[in-house]
Amino acid sequence: MGSKSVSDEQLITELFDEFRFYARVLSFGPYSGIIQKMIINFRNNKGDSFSSPLLDKALNELILNDKRNDSIFNKIKSTINEHIDWNQVFSDNKKEYITKSIAAAKSLEFTRLCPLINFH
Repeated sequence: MGSKSVSDEQLITELFDEFRFYARVLSFGPYSGIIQKMIINFRNNKGDSFSSPLLDKALNELILNDKRNDSIFNKIKSTINEHIDWNQVFSDNKKEYITKSIAAAKSLEFTRLCPLINFH
């Protein structure tokens, strides 16, 4: 049996079609449409970033609901409150300390079941 020759563009189109199909099957809830838009943007991307008000809202909620002491939001808030005196000149030492302190913060982790399977 001979193999069918497929152009690169045909192969890319078929792979993205399959990607969109499985994304529809595996995504549901308020973000399912966004997944499709992200895939289309990824396929047609010419260096443009993808943005969505709904994803921005979801990320904002995730950040604000992250109650860990070492979360990025809590670390920034506590570092600013503890180490910035708005009535004094900002020193280089303070700047270095604040930069290191914030860099040590934990980024968001998608380890809960809901974010992992897009369940809402």
